Amino acid sequence: MPSLVAELLEHKVDVLILSSPTAIRAAKNATRTIPIVMITNQDPVAIGLIESLAHPGGNLTGVVSLTRDLSGKRLELLKEAVPKTSRVGVIWASPTTLGTGNAFQNYEAAADAFKLKLISLQAQRPKPDWDGLFRAADKARVNALISVTNALLNPHIKKIADFAIQKRIPLMVEGSNYAEEGG
Repeated sequence: MPSLVAELLEHKVDVLILSSPTAIRAAKNATRTIPIVMITNQDPVAIGLIESLAHPGGNLTGVVSLTRDLSGKRLELLKEAVPKTSRVGVIWASPTTLGTGNAFQNYEAAADAFKLKLISLQAQRPKPDWDGLFRAADKARVNALISVTNALLNPHIKKIADFAIQKRIPLMVEGSNYAEEGG
């Protein structure tokens, strides 16, 4: 990433618009004068890109979508919509960037308040074993699913939605693009 950022800087760009924390960090290290606009769903404070959201400092600004903070609210809405829900499978993939956190742990922190048993259904990199993951969901007798938004999972939205439809279980998702695929 540093070499790609350096190449952009050689072209004397007026602004850098970046979404990858790796690219944002490379740009931050490469220039103090060219504005860097970050568009990310990772907490830039937690991963050390900025000091605070209110005052990012330096030449960094942008938009941050902290969907991880909504994990508890999603569980609350799921329980409210389907009160008999007791065993929730969380489909997630481990983070690729240091400091991005563990999506499953974010849900785990809120599950006790709603008397929910969470089942970790971790998709393995680089190629998830969907048959194995869905067998694990069946074996755990999940009666609801939550799918985390993630670059590894997003291309498989239809597969996840189809599984939930086939099993006739509710599916709560973090992204809006699931509705078009049957979620």
